[in-house]
Amino acid sequence: MRMEAKATVGQTQIEALVTPEESAQTRPDVEKLLEEAERAKRNLWGGLAAVYQREADKLTVGIREAALTDPDKLAALCVKLRHLIDELAGSSVEELVPPLARFEEALDSLRRIIYRAKDTLVGMTRREWEERVDEVDARARKAYDAHDGTGWRRAFNEVQALLETAWQEEFSAMKLDDPAYVRTRVSRVVAWASRLHREIDDVSLTTAGDLRKLQETELDRIRKWYRDEVALPLVDLEKAEGEPDASRRKADQLAGELERIEAALERVPQIGMVTDRGGGA
Repeated sequence: MRMEAKATVGQTQIEALVTPEESAQTRPDVEKLLEEAERAKRNLWGGLAAVYQREADKLTVGIREAALTDPDKLAALCVKLRHLIDELAGSSVEELVPPLARFEEALDSLRRIIYRAKDTLVGMTRREWEERVDEVDARARKAYDAHDGTGWRRAFNEVQALLETAWQEEFSAMKLDDPAYVRTRVSRVVAWASRLHREIDDVSLTTAGDLRKLQETELDRIRKWYRDEVALPLVDLEKAEGEPDASRRKADQLAGELERIEAALERVPQIGMVTDRGGGA
């Protein structure tokens, strides 16, 4: 936006031109970031894809509006979108995202559902499920050892698809307003939040120098994120014990935040580090 002003003071004609400071985030860079955000959707599946799309769509709308009126807000929103892409989708097709720990957690959750099933689950016997899981696990480990980012993501997406499909069948037999189910759901979220809080305090950083400053800045952002979006709402969740439906919705919302914070925390030790491909994390 630019403004022109003219005034006459006595015999003197005054003219002024006011233009906003040029943003550090140029228009081509913004378009490139939005294109990357759109491509990143292809690297996600199921619940993660839903969380990513909801947040990315909201940021994209804000970025397009701010690009015309508010350079400072534009830069802040672009930083948030950059974080979202890196946290949930990874910044490169070669990058091993998600990390091994999250893959193993999804695999363990799938195995627990399989073991809880009394008969068949999604049309497969327990033996058939175990063979399928072992095959995907072997393929994932091979891709991980070979640093094959595409193969690794494909294997993780398959595990996540199997997990969500199995969970949905198990879930269909549950009553969402059953107080016993809600208590279990809430207790799991509380335990998850407690574990993540300890991990935030225990994260290992580079010993010194500029890299440590970068990592500390990101860790401070995560601490504030956890405090505002998890710790404070957790108090309301525990107070809503007598309202099963409200408690379940709050627990589901907190679980989405915890998943994103966990993904961001996993990246902290690699921030600024040089990878074996010659790039920076």
